[in-house]
Amino acid sequence: MVVGMSVCHKVADAATIVAFTKAWANATILGSPDAVVPIFKAASLFPPIDPCPFKLPSIRPATADKKKNLYIARRFVFDATKIAALRAKAASTSVQRPTRVEAISALIWKCAVEASRLRLGEPARKPSMLQWPVNIRPRLVPPLSEHSFGNLIVVSAAQDDGTSETNDLSGFVCHLRKQSLNMGNKFNQGKQDNGEQNNMVILQGIVELAKRGCLAYPNPSSYTHTSRCKFGMYDIDFGLGKPTWVRMGDARETPNMVTLADTSDGEGVEAWVSFAEKEDMAFFERDSELLAYASLNPSPLQQ
Repeated sequence: MVVGMSVCHKVADAATIVAFTKAWANATILGSPDAVVPIFKAASLFPPIDPCPFKLPSIRPATADKKKNLYIARRFVFDATKIAALRAKAASTSVQRPTRVEAISALIWKCAVEASRLRLGEPARKPSMLQWPVNIRPRLVPPLSEHSFGNLIVVSAAQDDGTSETNDLSGFVCHLRKQSLNMGNKFNQGKQDNGEQNNMVILQGIVELAKRGCLAYPNPSSYTHTSRCKFGMYDIDFGLGKPTWVRMGDARETPNMVTLADTSDGEGVEAWVSFAEKEDMAFFERDSELLAYASLNPSPLQQ
């Protein structure tokens, strides 16, 4: 049996979808629709601004939604023992204990850039960036409930200048950790009772990303990752037992995209990877460094 749903991203982010699904499952088992109560505070925390004080860029061309292009995508799975080895390799004096998401994201980013270099026949890799959405619920003061409904995310981005000094895995991890700390410092200013200030922090961040070229679409040197790890999706039970496999979204719809999620045992990580260029995937899926830690599309029934 499969349970599926479709949600417009203009209304809700992944955290909202998971909270809704947990509430639905709890109501099914417990018979109580109040097992999880959604909180609708987003509009007061980030009130609409008219007119906007900044000229914001268009992330996608106006014709993007009229015709959907499907890109090539593959599924890679990292088990717990391989993740431990990868984290050890990715460690450095700057980041002594990288998280599993940092280590996997850095490896995929590094291998994706190498695939692009091979496709283009370049002697050295080009500058690139990796951007990702950040859940701001726990970053406001005081923190918001995980059941807060809406799109409570901002975009963060790390850059690699293509120099040989950052060619190893730990260099890419350092880029990610540095940007995560910068983002954390910015949102220490965010308060639940100061909607105008919260808006300014987000808008200034969007303008900064636009200046760095992060929002250009499509951008062959820009990659996006999103993590659904630790969302507890495998704890959702509609009364038929916990799910065998959970996945969110169609990886083929967005180019240069990486979606990370827990495996059913909670220890491994599943990564869906897509590319704008088919040749990039051909090089990527044969990368020996990647395949030392990841398995290409093993059966989800055996995880």
